[in-house]
Amino acid sequence: MLSQLRIKNFALIDDLTIEYEPGLNVLTGETGAGKSIVLGALSLLLGERVEPEVIRTGATSCEVEGIFNFHPDYLNQLQNLLPASVQLNQNEPLIIRRKVETNGRSYSYLNDSSVTTNTLKKLGDFFVDLHGQHEHQSLLKPEFHREVLDEFAKLDLKLTELNQLFKEYQDQKAKLSNLSEQIKRRKERRELDEFQYQELKAAQLKLDEEAELLQEKTLLETAEKRFRLAQIIKENLSETEGSLLEQLDYLQKQLAELVEIDPTLVNYREELKTARSILDELWHTIIKYQQHIEFSPQRLETVNERLFLIERLKKKYNRNVEGLLALQDELAKNLSSIEIDESQIVELNQNLIKKKQELVQLAKIISQIRYKAKSDFEAKLQKELSELGMAQARFIVKIQPILDETGLYEENGKKYRLDENGIDSVEFLFSANPGEEPKPLRKVASGGELSRIMLALKSVIAGKIPVLVFDEIDLGIGGKVADTVGKKLAKLAKSSQVICITHLPQIAKYAFAHYRVSKEVKSGRTKTTIERLNEEERVNEIARMLAGAKISKTTLTHAREILKETKI
Repeated sequence: MLSQLRIKNFALIDDLTIEYEPGLNVLTGETGAGKSIVLGALSLLLGERVEPEVIRTGATSCEVEGIFNFHPDYLNQLQNLLPASVQLNQNEPLIIRRKVETNGRSYSYLNDSSVTTNTLKKLGDFFVDLHGQHEHQSLLKPEFHREVLDEFAKLDLKLTELNQLFKEYQDQKAKLSNLSEQIKRRKERRELDEFQYQELKAAQLKLDEEAELLQEKTLLETAEKRFRLAQIIKENLSETEGSLLEQLDYLQKQLAELVEIDPTLVNYREELKTARSILDELWHTIIKYQQHIEFSPQRLETVNERLFLIERLKKKYNRNVEGLLALQDELAKNLSSIEIDESQIVELNQNLIKKKQELVQLAKIISQIRYKAKSDFEAKLQKELSELGMAQARFIVKIQPILDETGLYEENGKKYRLDENGIDSVEFLFSANPGEEPKPLRKVASGGELSRIMLALKSVIAGKIPVLVFDEIDLGIGGKVADTVGKKLAKLAKSSQVICITHLPQIAKYAFAHYRVSKEVKSGRTKTTIERLNEEERVNEIARMLAGAKISKTTLTHAREILKETKI
């Protein structure tokens, strides 16, 4: 149960602490006093998104804190919803705190451990059922009908499994589609890829070939010049009268005579000998070089053609030789990968068929559970409606598949929709009066009937939810029906804590704890306050609800009589 709710700087609330009791807690007050602000604060605490505008004017942040007390066994169930970093102590209450700043940032804490807003929402969905003023409208939506039936049938785990299966199916289907599209595009390019690959392969490109060819081209183009220069060098070294080698021989002879006279020049004789040896070696090298000079216009033409081919390929593909070789490898892989990917297509198709079979099988099981739960659900709801003054009403749950030409589920030659919720559409049919055929709830139910149907649903599916919150569940009702609703809420409060905002004394009189919500202006600031009423204060509040601003002795007497009629 929610034992305490502290609200600070939220809307018109300055700083307020409410101590709740087990059983039926009722909040009353004049219109505009701020009763629904309390509900908004509780929604904030349980992870709902709020805008910074809810922060009280002049404050930089608002904060809501709730203290919950649960049985140790229930705490163990809650622990399974929490991250491993957050541990609950069975001997301590569960304290949830949330803070929202004007810059839009929010902070969430569970027993002083920081948690995500999603964690709070998951917890809130588990132990608090919060019915707001506008939730009646959800009764007009068939998807809500399915959710209610599924909750009654306890299909949470199977629907989670179905959701996962459906996601896996969709993912595999998308993967198959993408791969098929890739193969299709590659097949469309295959002729071009094959041509380009064969063109590059036929070129037999080598990484350093271009530089080598350019060097060879230079040598072939200068063959005559190189031959002529070699001839001049060769003749000047040894093959003409007065050649360098001949002159060195003469110099060596003259230097030898000089050294005989003056030994100080003996070292130069060896150096001159070395010089003569170097030039002699150069002469022999030039002879061999000249002999190997290639005069080949045919080879030059071949080299030029090869260089032209390389340059043409470079320009065509806008790549250097290294890039062309890389492209050749890439094209080879693309051409060979089509066969590999086509084998993957076969495997993915088989997996998709298997996944679809699993999906259909689980969806059929879920459908069977829904049909099985349908009769029990209708009977229990019929009983609740009877207790709420609608004994003649008829309530039917219509379950049927939806035809879909592209549907995954097929039966008797027809295809039906299958999604993460299964193969069924669920809609509530209702008839308030005998002799009238039940029709879709959204078409025939009045506001007062919707209120009672919603309460009946809450009574049927509340199960073990510890805290039930109702904001104006009495919408559109009054008189005897309102009294019946009050009894139903009080009965519901025997198994769950119920917090109810109401305008009707017929409901307020059944409160175990009665709170009055007021609005006051102090020092130019408006603020909402809440106080728990004692017995006499309850009499005055019930009298106000009966008569309005002018309360007479008769009204007070009536109020006292009403409060005495609360035995169930």
